Amino acid sequence: MYVKGLLTTAGRKSIRSIASSAGMSSAEQNLHHFITNSTWDWKEVRRELARYADNAVAPVAWVVDPLVIQKAGEHSVGVRRTFVPGLGKTVQRQYVLGVWIASEKASVPVEWHMVLPDKWTSSESRRKVGTPGKACPSRSDCLREAIEELSRWGLRQRPVVMDAREVDPLPLIGKLAASSVPFLLRIREDTRLADLESGRLMAAAQLAELHKGASRPLLPAGSGAPRTPVCGLGLRVGAAGPVRTGPLLMAAQWTADPRAATMIWLTNMVDTPIPMLLGLGRALHWVRADRETCSRVGMRDFEGRSFPGWHRHMTLVSVAHTIAVLTRTGQQRQQWTRRTEARLGQLVH
Repeated sequence: MYVKGLLTTAGRKSIRSIASSAGMSSAEQNLHHFITNSTWDWKEVRRELARYADNAVAPVAWVVDPLVIQKAGEHSVGVRRTFVPGLGKTVQRQYVLGVWIASEKASVPVEWHMVLPDKWTSSESRRKVGTPGKACPSRSDCLREAIEELSRWGLRQRPVVMDAREVDPLPLIGKLAASSVPFLLRIREDTRLADLESGRLMAAAQLAELHKGASRPLLPAGSGAPRTPVCGLGLRVGAAGPVRTGPLLMAAQWTADPRAATMIWLTNMVDTPIPMLLGLGRALHWVRADRETCSRVGMRDFEGRSFPGWHRHMTLVSVAHTIAVLTRTGQQRQQWTRRTEARLGQLVH
């Protein structure tokens, strides 16, 4: 019933609205228990979903998609009042990392981690909302745990792609490099990098401009890539600071449009051709295109205070999203929903 409700309920996908849309308001208490107080293991459901989607989607990347979920109050688990650069204001929000397996065909979120501020990891909070003793205190820790989880599920390693322009990329790079994970991060133009030729530290955009004369015309690789002529540059660089990263390559991309910003990427795939790296970067666009579908099936809508409840809700959101993006007709969706809920019944009991 819950997955069907996520797919068919209009508006916010709260437990109450799902029960009401099914014409079974009396089921609200049962649904609340199923999500918040039940003992079924969401990791087992995610693992099975990830293995299925890995075959169905044929991903070329694991996209880490940061998600800011605004909240009106301060009691939802993980909420913190802070300034959000992307919104340009201070809000009450949860900060979540979703890991999507992505291809041009479809993108599916298969793992979710919430960054938990200190107040949510105290003994009292663990007792009240069920936060774990070992939580993710930082984005880089959440990233490492999420990627390690996918590896434990037996999925074939894909490059990790992330838009890291709103975070400090160096801790992320350190965690990924320590795990020998291939990565491609879009970084801000003012990110400090070391020019290996001169030994100087400078902003990435300044470094790209300094070596722009060595850029070459190219087209991003892969079907569906933009046909706009671009110039690309690959440059070996070093990280600023004490983080051990191994060899790094900065990839910069310009278009003929002087109004367009320079796109700058940082990767440890130093031997990969620049067109292939730029093509891989399009995975960010694939996920953004599918993110709206995920929002429609309840990605931002959990209203409870339970940390396990949030994880179970997000797991079933992933299931509903997968059905939505891999089916084309209402009849197909109904058939998939029935089969999926039957399988879920086996997993959660």
